[in-house]
Parts: sequence; structure tokens; C-alpha cells
Amino acid sequence: MDWLNVQYSEIWDLGVYRKRILPALILSYLHLPPHLKHCYAFCSIFPKDYEIPKDELTLMWMAQGFILSDGGNKPMEDIGEEYFNELLWMSMLEECEKKGFARRNFVQVRHASVACDYSSSSLIPEALEHAKHLRTLLIFSEGGLSTVPSHIFSNFIYLRMLKMSGCLKVAIILSSLHPHKNLKKLFIVGYPGLKFSEWALPNLIELVLMMNCGACLQLPILGHLPLLSSLRMEGLNSIICIGQEIYREQVEVSFPSLQELVMRDFPVLLEWASRDGKESFPKLKKLSLVDCPNLISIPFLPSVQHIELRRCSSIAFKNNHLLKSVRISSCPNLRSLTSEFGGLKSLIFLSIRWCEDLHMLSEEFENLTALELLEICVCHSVKTLHFMESLRSLQDLSIENCSSLDFISFGFQPLTAFKHLTIMYCPNLAALPNSLEDLSALVSLSVISCPLLEFLPEGSSM
Repeated sequence: MDWLNVQYSEIWDLGVYRKRILPALILSYLHLPPHLKHCYAFCSIFPKDYEIPKDELTLMWMAQGFILSDGGNKPMEDIGEEYFNELLWMSMLEECEKKGFARRNFVQVRHASVACDYSSSSLIPEALEHAKHLRTLLIFSEGGLSTVPSHIFSNFIYLRMLKMSGCLKVAIILSSLHPHKNLKKLFIVGYPGLKFSEWALPNLIELVLMMNCGACLQLPILGHLPLLSSLRMEGLNSIICIGQEIYREQVEVSFPSLQELVMRDFPVLLEWASRDGKESFPKLKKLSLVDCPNLISIPFLPSVQHIELRRCSSIAFKNNHLLKSVRISSCPNLRSLTSEFGGLKSLIFLSIRWCEDLHMLSEEFENLTALELLEICVCHSVKTLHFMESLRSLQDLSIENCSSLDFISFGFQPLTAFKHLTIMYCPNLAALPNSLEDLSALVSLSVISCPLLEFLPEGSSM
């Protein structure tokens, strides 16, 4: 009678089920015992052909309260296994081999993170080699990695980002590292070798070399990478000079696409040489030099628009006419702004902070006709500040924590664009300039913790 009910069921005639779900599957589900219906319906949260260990699935059923006690002492895990076997017997679930399970699951992996301890000797789990569509691979190690399958990285034809961190034997690994040419991002954190490998990665966009690269004496050849737009190098403690080796002599233009360059923690670097007779860095827009205390020479970078100097020596800007913003901080040897500042005709933003020995702003400083925002903070040797009428674009001036400052002047002609003035923690400043009343565009004046400053200039309407 039950089979006759199945044969003549109206479900076979319902078009919706023909389009979405097999009628036979619906009938099988409807005839399941109640305790199995919940368990089987729960499996719908997984995508098609998803494979999961039996123990994990039964634990999920238990967590949902689908496993019912039989009233005896049988463990819930055993009851869950019975449920699983019933569904398996009814062909509602399909069992797969363990080896196939691992292989097929990894085929669909797009992003993977691998953590290895000192006991590990192989870089990549064997099963991960089947991840043909892998796009992101992060490798973290405590130092034990020493081998790499000869073909592994070249097999990842869709790999776009590779990060290797903490591999103490990464020099051995990198010598056999042949990433696929489609790789776009490469991160190497911790490199104990003396010399980097040379890679032919025509699609590489971003490269990061970071930390614990103290033994490395020479940078890799990078100037030939046609699409490299971002380069970050950090912790290269032994490099004294960046010479011609970085540029690649055979190419007409070195670093043709580089737009952002960050160099951090080069404690003994003295010189960054210009390329001999050929063009380099034609599109570089942003340069950041941090913790390069002995660097005194850099190439002429005519396209740079934004420069950051932090804990560095005084570096000449060589009349860069496109430079728009300069941030200088914690540069103890900076005593005055160099004369090249006078040629920065496009400079809009200038910030000088924590430069204890800075005591004067050169006369060329007054030629910054495009300057709109100026910050001078924690410069305790500065005693006077003169803002001449040539600073006709200046809109915002902030002076903070300059303990020796005792005099400010604004020249003889009013600064017609000047809108905001902030003066904070200047204990020796006793007066504001009388010409303050001529700043017709001024909309805000903030004076904080200047104990000797008791009155506004006579005649001021503010």
C-alpha cells in the first residue's frame, strides 16, 4: 500500500518541484521518521557536494537538539551515528573516501592560512596542493620550515597574494620559490639571507619586505617589474648604500609604475644613489622615509607629491615643483629648513613636529605662495616666526608647544586668505602682533595655556 501511495502521489505532477527539487527526493524526505527529518533538513545549510566528517555533523545535530535520548545509557554520539547510518542506508547521504574528501574539499579553497611550528619541515600540507583555485596564501612559521615542493607555487596559477612570515630558513625556500607570473602581491616577513632572489613577476603590484632582514646586504633587483605600484621595505639593518643594482640596467625606465614607496628602519643607510643616465620612478607620488637617521642623499624624484620624514637626517628636496605636502617629525638634526624649500611652488601642507633643534625658518620659506596649512609643534628652539605677505594662500596656522617662542609677526600687508589661528602651550609668548586686526578673513582664534598672553592687540574687534 505504501508503494502505491508513492506511485500515485500528486507531487509527481507539481511543476515547482520539477524545477527546483527532484520529486523522488521530496517523497523520500516526507516519508522520513520525524527524528531524521530535522537532521536531514539541517544539511541544507551546506552547499552542493559539500563534504564533512561524520563526527562533526553529528555534533552539530546534537548542538541543535536533534538527537533524542533513547531513555537508556547510550551516549548521544552513538545515537547520532545511528541517525547518520540510517540516512546513509536510505541513500539520503553519500559516503566518500577520506583521501578523496581531503582532495575534493581543497579544490574549492580560495584563501588559506598555514601555521607551522618547529616540528614542521614541509612548507605546504600535501592536501593543499590540490587547491588549484587558491588566490591568497598566508604562511606563518616559528622557524622549522626547510623544504618546499619544487612545483607547488607554479601550480597556483590563480594565486594573487603570498605572505611568508617567520620562516628562519626562508632563504632556502626562496631560492626554490617560483611563484606563478600572475602573482600580484608578495609579502616576506623575516629574511635571514644575505641576498634576495630575483623574481620574474610581470604582474606584481605590491611587494613588502619587512623585519628581521638584518643580514641582507643588498636589495633585490626590482626596477624591471612593470606593474609594481607599492613597495614597502622595513628592518634592513645592514644596508649602507642603495646603488645601481636595484634599477636593472637593461630597461629604459626603472620602476615605471611605482606610486608609493615606504622605507623604514634603515639605521646605517647613508646613500640612495640616482640611476645613471636613465629615467626612474616617473610615477612615484608618495615617499615615506622613517628611521633612516644617517641617510643624507636621495635621488631627484620630480613626480613626488607627498613626502614624510620621521626620525631622519635633513634631506634636500631639490626644487620639486609638484610637491604638495611635507610631514617632518622627530628629526633631531634639523636646524633650519634648507634653501630648496623656496622652490616648492605647489606646496599646500607643511607639518613640522618634534624637531628640538629647529631654530629658524629660512628666508626661502616665505616663497611658499601656495601654502594653505602650516603646523609647527614641539620645536622648542624656535624663538621667532615671521609670516610675510608672500604667504598669500595661508589659511590655517597651528603653533603648539614651542617653549622658546616669544615673537610672531605677520608682515606689513594683510594675509587675505587667513582663517584659523591656533596657539597652544607657548609659555614665553607675551603678545600677538598688532596686525592681527587686519586679518579680515579670520574666523577662529584659539589661545590655550599661554600664561604671559593677557590681552588681544589694541584695536582688535575680536
